[in-house]
Amino acid sequence: MLAQALPGPDGRVRNFHRDGWARPWPGGAAMFTYMVSHDAHHRGQVCMLAHQLGLPLPIKAASGIWNWERLWRECGFTH
Repeated sequence: MLAQALPGPDGRVRNFHRDGWARPWPGGAAMFTYMVSHDAHHRGQVCMLAHQLGLPLPIKAASGIWNWERLWRECGFTH
C-alpha cells in the first residue's frame, strides 16, 4: 500500500488530505509519519477503552498490537 502511495513513477497519491479543514500535503514522508502516528493514536484508544471498561487486554493482545518488529519481518524487511 505504501509503495503505491508514495511518490514515484507508479505512485497514486499526489495529495494527502488529513481532514476536511487542513491543506493537502504531497504524498511522501510527511504522509507516512502522519499515518503511523494516527495508527498509534487509535491503538492507544483501544487500550485505554478496554482499561476504562475494566476489561484488561490479554498480554498477547496488548503487546501484539504494538509489535512493530513482527510486522516489519512479515513485510519482508530485515534490520
